[in-house]
Amino acid sequence: MKGFVYLMVVFLTVSANAETNQAPLYRIFLGQGDDLVSYGEYVRVDDRVVFSLPLTADLSKGSAQLVSVPADVVDWISTARYADAVRASQHMATLGNVDFTKINAEVALALNKIAFTEDVSKRVALAQKARERLIGWAESNRGYRSDDILQIVALLDEATLSGPDPSARSGISVSLVATTERPGLVPLLPVPTLQEIIARALIVSRLTSVAAERVSVLHSVIVLLDAPDSALNADWRKSARAGAVRDLNLEYQIDAAYAELRREALNRAVWYADQADVRGIRSVLDTVLVRDETLGRKRPNHLSAVLATLDSHLADARSLRLERDRWKLQVEVVRQYSDSVKDFRNRFIALSSQLEDIRLLAGPDVSDLLNLNLKFAKVAQSLDQNVPPVEIQPVHDLFQQSLTLAKRASRGRHEAVQVGDLSAAWDSAAAAAGALMLFERATEELELAMQQPKLH
Repeated sequence: MKGFVYLMVVFLTVSANAETNQAPLYRIFLGQGDDLVSYGEYVRVDDRVVFSLPLTADLSKGSAQLVSVPADVVDWISTARYADAVRASQHMATLGNVDFTKINAEVALALNKIAFTEDVSKRVALAQKARERLIGWAESNRGYRSDDILQIVALLDEATLSGPDPSARSGISVSLVATTERPGLVPLLPVPTLQEIIARALIVSRLTSVAAERVSVLHSVIVLLDAPDSALNADWRKSARAGAVRDLNLEYQIDAAYAELRREALNRAVWYADQADVRGIRSVLDTVLVRDETLGRKRPNHLSAVLATLDSHLADARSLRLERDRWKLQVEVVRQYSDSVKDFRNRFIALSSQLEDIRLLAGPDVSDLLNLNLKFAKVAQSLDQNVPPVEIQPVHDLFQQSLTLAKRASRGRHEAVQVGDLSAAWDSAAAAAGALMLFERATEELELAMQQPKLH
């Protein structure tokens, strides 16, 4: 029994030293029968599969491009099975043997206990526990070294059933072997050649819906095909290059067509928006959709951006149309008010030079200053005779505020002159400046209210 234990430990130790190195190359199998190479894990994002497409025969350099293909073209069953095989292979090359060494030690310890246990029932219990541990380990390690596990199980059965009681042998070995068996992993495909990498890149260029990915892949393919030291078959390289160049030129033509579509559509939309022509912009939208259909809907992202900009112009046109309709209702009332305050405005303008003198602390002459308050009082009477419509009330309020400040400036300047107070003169200068500013602002808003609204 002791000799058997020694042989068992040697077997496990030799098996644990086997290692396999495998590059992390996954395969995405297509429903049409082809497959794509993914450098590292792929990711499914909504209706697309995103992965790194290798673009060099020397995979140690890690030259790859992030691309995507539609998820509905993928054979997910075959792809998932192959991914399991790759992950198992990676496990073997990294942690597999480390874990196998640990299970080796556990089984060796169990065998030692079995070898020195005379009680059959206890020996069977120890063996069953070791079996369960092996089964769990095989499951959690993706069937790694399942053939070795089966051999260990057979040796474990032999050690367990070598005791004097034959009645303990019934069915133990068969049940354990059946439990440890797993469906075989699919074999890994060889590392693709440069020609295979290029061929798969061309497939991706036809499958991806992202134009930038397509252009980048085709450009990379042409660079690979143009390499001066290429060992590719000359005829195949010539044919592949011609196809890639043709497809790349077609992409450039499509880009140019969509750029022209965008330029024309947005120019027309801007003009229609300035005219508040809602129907005009809607016609542009219809034209864009028809043109996109004619071009084969090759640039969905580009089209979405154009449509979003057109929607913004459409919103502007609708808002401007509402403003202009409202303006048409009130513009006549505004014009009547403008005519009614013309006398007030003319009188105020006639006195503005004297307000400017007050602002600059440059006068006016005492003779003019004495009558300035009386003149502003008459200007106020001219303004008070007008009752503004609701639409123009803010402008009327500005005129009144400017007049109030003008009277304050005149009165303050007169008082400052009487007592020779420079501080009071500065206060009147501030009032004069405010009066002139508010009058100018009110005049501008009155004129603006009589103009047809435009886009801001």
